[in-house]
Amino acid sequence: MTTQTAPSPTAAVPAARRAATAVLLGPARRTVLLTALCFAVTCAIGLQGWTSVSLGGFDLGIFDQGVRGYAHFGLPVSTLKSFHHEFPPGFSLLGDHFSPVLALLAPLYWIWDDPRSLIIGQSLLFAAGVPLVRRIAGHAFAGAEPHTARRAADLAGLVYGLGWPLLVAARVGFHEVAFAVPLTLLMLERGLARRYGTVVLAAVLLCCTKEDLGLMVGAYGLVLLVRTRRTGDRAGRFTGLGLLLGGPVASAAAITWLIPAMGGEPGYYWNYAALGSDGGDAVKHLLHDPFLLVQTAFDQPLKPLLLLWLFGTMLLLPLRSATVLCAVPLLAERILSSNPNHWSIARHYDSLLWPILLTAAIEVLGRLSGTGRPERSVRRARGLGLGAAGIALVAAVPIG
Repeated sequence: MTTQTAPSPTAAVPAARRAATAVLLGPARRTVLLTALCFAVTCAIGLQGWTSVSLGGFDLGIFDQGVRGYAHFGLPVSTLKSFHHEFPPGFSLLGDHFSPVLALLAPLYWIWDDPRSLIIGQSLLFAAGVPLVRRIAGHAFAGAEPHTARRAADLAGLVYGLGWPLLVAARVGFHEVAFAVPLTLLMLERGLARRYGTVVLAAVLLCCTKEDLGLMVGAYGLVLLVRTRRTGDRAGRFTGLGLLLGGPVASAAAITWLIPAMGGEPGYYWNYAALGSDGGDAVKHLLHDPFLLVQTAFDQPLKPLLLLWLFGTMLLLPLRSATVLCAVPLLAERILSSNPNHWSIARHYDSLLWPILLTAAIEVLGRLSGTGRPERSVRRARGLGLGAAGIALVAAVPIG
């Protein structure tokens, strides 16, 4: 007759520790895998464009010259920009768009002095958004079952990393939106976590990414004011008020003073001839005829199609979140523009909206998953699962 001895307590401790470690490392491992997947896919698309010689001076060559200037501790001078746009010799890209944040990419050229460094850098910046999106999903699904929150975070990371805006942006070369995507996500995520110091830091960096992003920062200030009006969150209210005022002021200062100081022209990118010859003229016309705004927004068939694509692929979910207000200035810039390039979904402009629309959709899904009576929860969960799967499939389709 054989007797079985119980495992000693000392032998059980390592097993329990290994099990606990596996549980703790699970989400971290998935974050790493999704981050690596986003980087690999976007980088492969960008490098394929390089090897197929489909990327040229616009805009990879221009940014290559500019960042190389920073790497040599000088101004971001681009001879390509000077030649094609008839700017004077020695023209600095800061006179074209106010994007001093590009100087942060200079160390890449100390490692590898090659335009492909920008492709790799852009993919790294895109991939940096994966952990932020997963944390946004964690905030949105904080009251849900653990396995539901875990699946939501995984799906959010996957949809973000393989979404069409990032794939298209990777295909058309490098642009300053590479910084705008993770910085927008950082601002939104830290806002949900009520860490307003980092929110302000991200907002400042966004204002240094492109001159018009201050308008988006101001819109997020309005979102914070709306969300904190009844919660007693004084820090949130003060931060929202500061962003609401400071963002547009930063944009106005960059367009009116900083860009001209670097040799640019204040009205060089004025593409709103239907509204007026300049900003002041446009305001005068709109005060006289407010319907002109609606008329201009729908004077071309591609404009409503752009809106239908952006919100239809997200099942209209972003429209139920206040976060979508952040997209209004960026959408207005494109919809009211007379430049057909701004109406296209085959360029990098959608990547500016992607963090906002996805965050808004995640917030709405999080609210829906925790509301309603128990008998409705199963049906709602099934519907949300199908809807989220639909978003994943549509968002992952690259535009040809």
